[in-house]
Amino acid sequence: MSRISPLVSAYPSRDRAKIARDFFYQKVINSLIHLKKSAISTLNRADFSLEHLVAIQSVASLNPELFYLHDKLLRAMRASDGLSVNQTLDKLMNLRNGSVENVYPIISSIEDSDCEKFIIDDAVLSLKEDLNRQAELMPITNSEQLHHEKVEIKSALRTIKNLFSDMYDEISQLLAHIRLFSGRVTMGLTDVRMFGCMFIRLPRPGIDRQLYYIEHICHEVSHLYLNAVMSIDPIVLNDREKIYKSPLRSDSRAMIGVFHATFVTSRIVQMFDRLGNSDFTEEIGIYLSQQLIELKNGIVEIGRYAMLTKQGEILLEEIQEIYWNSEKRGYWKNFDFNIKRSHRFLGKGEELTLA
Repeated sequence: MSRISPLVSAYPSRDRAKIARDFFYQKVINSLIHLKKSAISTLNRADFSLEHLVAIQSVASLNPELFYLHDKLLRAMRASDGLSVNQTLDKLMNLRNGSVENVYPIISSIEDSDCEKFIIDDAVLSLKEDLNRQAELMPITNSEQLHHEKVEIKSALRTIKNLFSDMYDEISQLLAHIRLFSGRVTMGLTDVRMFGCMFIRLPRPGIDRQLYYIEHICHEVSHLYLNAVMSIDPIVLNDREKIYKSPLRSDSRAMIGVFHATFVTSRIVQMFDRLGNSDFTEEIGIYLSQQLIELKNGIVEIGRYAMLTKQGEILLEEIQEIYWNSEKRGYWKNFDFNIKRSHRFLGKGEELTLA
């Protein structure tokens, strides 16, 4: 590929992730400073400094609550809710970014914090409106089970590091927290209002836990990266009211959603291509063959209907290249595409609903 932009790419890299991360973080900080000054001038509140939040060191050290508090302050200011504004400013005064001591992202169960409850409730409402399905996201209360899942996720992260170091470097730049939950419908999500955090559901019975976690970590961190990039360049120019066929969901989505789904799938394909080259198995073949179908469907929909910026056009070219490279690999020689197989996330005796 001869035209890879230094700003954004479907190919992960530490440097591009850091550029996108720093730009997005600074944009939020600038907005917070403006909102704080506006609130102080209208509420006769004593001024205070946000210097403890201004200097970015590593997103791995950031507190995702900062992005939630920014959104909450913005909503409170728009609603002229003085009480909420003051409460949010108090929390910002005391908010601190964490240390950078963790080798891995902090892995824990979802909690009943204000920020997590807000994000989860909003996701549940959105899925109810879009799919007419009631999602459930519940905490992991069994400490032994939580410990086991942490071990599985750390192993998945080591596999990513060993086989796809560029993706691992991107994870190290963008991901601070992994929140686990049990439930139904939703399998994973990220939200810019908790930037740096991903939510992942425990896999269904009968699913390969390593492949499941590898896919979902690559999926969600790629959403984080693309969301940060889109604070620099919009990538997709289509009207958000118009909807198109999604490669990953049963409902139609705005083109920005179709592009997100296709982009993150291209990252997953790169990871599973490396798994296939390392030690191709029937299970890896099932995952990768289905991922390639999803990627192709997304490429077709984007090619037909998307209005993209120059950066977006470069991304689409790279995504197509990723598809072609994986499709022609030698590891497919013993894989029978004519066998009908269940979806990779379909557990034993359970109905699959992608979200």
